[in-house]
Amino acid sequence: MPKRRHISTTQRRNIIIAIVSAVVAIIVIWGTLLMNTASSGTPLTYRTSGVTISWLPESVSRWNNQIKQYAQSYNVDANLVAILMTLESGGYSRADSGVARGLMQVTDYTGGDIASKYLNQPVVEFDLFKPETSIEFGTAYIRYLRDTLCVPQESLSINECVELIAAGYNGGPGAAGALYRGEGLKSVETLSYSRDAMNMWRERNAGESVTYTRWFDRGGRSLVLAARDEEMQ
Repeated sequence: MPKRRHISTTQRRNIIIAIVSAVVAIIVIWGTLLMNTASSGTPLTYRTSGVTISWLPESVSRWNNQIKQYAQSYNVDANLVAILMTLESGGYSRADSGVARGLMQVTDYTGGDIASKYLNQPVVEFDLFKPETSIEFGTAYIRYLRDTLCVPQESLSINECVELIAAGYNGGPGAAGALYRGEGLKSVETLSYSRDAMNMWRERNAGESVTYTRWFDRGGRSLVLAARDEEMQ
């Protein structure tokens, strides 16, 4: 009879460690595959690179860390948040249209909905002039619009999704619905806003943005300059 091979305690321990490590690796790979499958149908999700647009004014890019923080928390593309902040306030935290306020120009009414329905942790009291609050509220609302307008419509391109989100952000979900149904946008402001957002998105990897330049010349200059003055105070 052949001799039974003796396995030392050290060898036995190494075999067990190797088996456990292999099992853990399989579990991690399987979990990653499941996560990717679950999120593959969701556009404009968070990317670890954060805000990568080089032509943003410094008045907006100074908020990149906060934008990245909340974009990650709400699984939204940080570049989209930065583009909408640019259009809304130019990075001026005290921007006030008389109806909406703060970096992301959220109204009191919409802010109440966001606070109770769309935040990861609902709140009762909030200050929309506070930069972190405004960025979180705006990002949470962008996630809501994306999941409501884009996720159910799998045939939409990313550019079309950005246009719908921007129309909804500026004119409300009803405006975005009209745009999607081909009924057009009655509000000239919302039409201009949604197209600017989509074109800035398309130009996000370029060295400069002609759309941003046009927005700046049309009136965005005053917001950007106000933000610069605010930063120097």
